[in-house]
Amino acid sequence: MGDTIEAAAAARDRRCASALTRLRRTADAGPVGPDAVPAARTVLTELRRTRPGRRDGRGSSVETLFARRLDRLAAVADEIAGAASAGDLAALRGHVYRFHALAVATRRLRLALPGPVPR
Repeated sequence: MGDTIEAAAAARDRRCASALTRLRRTADAGPVGPDAVPAARTVLTELRRTRPGRRDGRGSSVETLFARRLDRLAAVADEIAGAASAGDLAALRGHVYRFHALAVATRRLRLALPGPVPR
């Protein structure tokens, strides 16, 4: 069963890394389009799935920080969606870069948390 959990975590991490790469390449290559929205949502979804947690609602300060980072990522993903629907390419590019930086930092933070670690 442990192998199954680790395999699922590894698959989630691959999806997250792929979406992050796609998001960054889109921002670096030129005009950022609406395809940034699903990539950001994929990253956010996969990071949420790796979220460790205690059932009693109490967590360490690192777990609390991880939860706050996920909230911030969700807010930036909403900003990406808003800029994409408004057609504001300059704002969209800035939001994508900010989202990417936050997501990379959040993935690194996840490595410090207990539980199955994505590889």
